[in-house]
Amino acid sequence: MNNTAEKDKKGKKDKKDTGRISGRVYDLLPNPLRDVARQLDEDHERDVFLTGALPTVAGALPNVQFRYGGHWQSLNLYTGVVAPAGAGKGKMRYGRKIGRPLNEHLHERTRKAREKWRERKESEEQEAGPKPPYKRLFFSADTSAAELKSNLADSPHGVIFDTEFKTLSTVLEQEWGQFRDVLLKSFQNEPVEVDRKQEEPKLVEHPAPSVAVSGTPGTFSEVISDTEDGLFSRFALYRFDEQPEWKSQFGSVEPSALDHAVEDAAEALKGMYQQQQGRVDTLYITFTDRVQRAVNQACSFVMRDWRSGNVRPELYSSLKRAAVRALRIASITRLVRHYDQGKNLSGSERIEVGMKDGEIGLRLAFTYLIHSLHIAAEFGSESDKSELDRRQRQFLTALPAGEFETSDAKEIGEEMGVHKRTARRWVKRWWKETGLIEKVEHGTWKKTPDDPDTENVPGVLSVLSVLSVLFDQELGSIGEIPSTHSDGAPANRSGNATGAGQ
Repeated sequence: MNNTAEKDKKGKKDKKDTGRISGRVYDLLPNPLRDVARQLDEDHERDVFLTGALPTVAGALPNVQFRYGGHWQSLNLYTGVVAPAGAGKGKMRYGRKIGRPLNEHLHERTRKAREKWRERKESEEQEAGPKPPYKRLFFSADTSAAELKSNLADSPHGVIFDTEFKTLSTVLEQEWGQFRDVLLKSFQNEPVEVDRKQEEPKLVEHPAPSVAVSGTPGTFSEVISDTEDGLFSRFALYRFDEQPEWKSQFGSVEPSALDHAVEDAAEALKGMYQQQQGRVDTLYITFTDRVQRAVNQACSFVMRDWRSGNVRPELYSSLKRAAVRALRIASITRLVRHYDQGKNLSGSERIEVGMKDGEIGLRLAFTYLIHSLHIAAEFGSESDKSELDRRQRQFLTALPAGEFETSDAKEIGEEMGVHKRTARRWVKRWWKETGLIEKVEHGTWKKTPDDPDTENVPGVLSVLSVLSVLFDQELGSIGEIPSTHSDGAPANRSGNATGAGQ
């Protein structure tokens, strides 16, 4: 095969790739996070880890705020990894592992505090006072709405960390587990009222929980089924399709370099939290003029381009929250860097975020935005798909991306509570009437692609253009978007059509 053919083949592959996190991000990351990522494969493994780790780190920084949009913002993040079964989502668990020692520390501290409280309560010589709150880092996704509110009252910056969207979807379907409104409000740090038994109602003035969750496309659509769901814009989504490959799971019983890196990151996280708790007042984050200009110019450029295109109106919320997400991520990495440099988080009145961490925040926020746009395209806006009810959409999403047999569709339907005959009828009807399914041969089908190429997904190219202009091309001061790039599709120096790789 000649070089031109090789290049064309690579270009087609790149266009169908939603986009990996830039290698530049890993170069810039502070050591505790970078050292873990370096021990993971450079395919999707390290991306999945980082996507899960950021909410965990945010939960360990409860006493930090910055001013944006007229409100005081905390650093909480909602992230989700969406991929087929066996594709490699499991590396997200390392994002939880780095928070495990801190979680255990908080549980032990609460246990001791409550033991002393019970001793005082049993003593007639002193007042017991209020029962100590139950401090923790991690919340369970398998919880009731009342329990989640109670947890937030005790630990407003806790993290819901679960490796299965199914857990979340099952709970949200129950009458006692309908806490979607709590997640919607808490992302924006809006007050949540808590009504505990035998206690006066309490208002959590500034809840700031984080969420890290993963799952298959089918289970994801059970939680967020369309772009008009308010949770869609609140989640930083990372979507990939990877053919499963067998990897030997045998290894040495001795701790690996990855184990040591995770332990070091966990200790750093625990140390950061303890320094935070030593503060009398809030630690305020500010941003340099360059960071502010980069965020404003980038988002303004994308919004202008979207208005002239056919980007669906509800996706503008995703862009606006991408700006908030960029600032939150930049603040998180700045504070990890500050601690890693041996500086104490308990002493500073405020810390300024510069372009090193500003670039991390923007690259990540815009890469997640690209993934959201691809998922929005998969949801589809055509009338045929919009006529499907939620159950049918979930079934359609759960069908394999490649070819599948009628028996496969029946089995998937049965797992979702859809009768085998109903699943078969849906597949045949979507083939004959709507074109959502293509017939390969008798008994073999495949889903009709939803414009998988990057250039056919509305809004993606203008986001790539911003990444290219801000960071990949030397075009003057950061944040100054040249008018010659207003078409949203400048050349990408890296050669990667997604703009997310190096």
